[in-house]
Amino acid sequence: MLLHYLHRPTETTKTLGTVVFANPNGISLADAEARIVAELIDAELFIPNRLGIASLCGNTDPEEDDDYHEFVSVKNPEEVPTDARTIEMFIADLKAFKKANPDEFW
Repeated sequence: MLLHYLHRPTETTKTLGTVVFANPNGISLADAEARIVAELIDAELFIPNRLGIASLCGNTDPEEDDDYHEFVSVKNPEEVPTDARTIEMFIADLKAFKKANPDEFW
């Protein structure tokens, strides 16, 4: 499953990123998107380097808070997975991050 996300440092600029997860259980796009959005900050934001995804603003230190990135969408990819996790494992990581960092969510 292809996850699109972006970093918007100003209102007129943005950088797009993608990561591809395996989807061995065949969860639907609608289900995956609903499960992801339920775990995001303000239903749209996340800090990618804290979840093992490349930051689009150059920060690679997982302990350093990064600028928030926006979730855009999920799609069925033609590409091979670029992340070792399945989409369900990624969603579990989102849930674990949310549970461990409740002050990040508003």
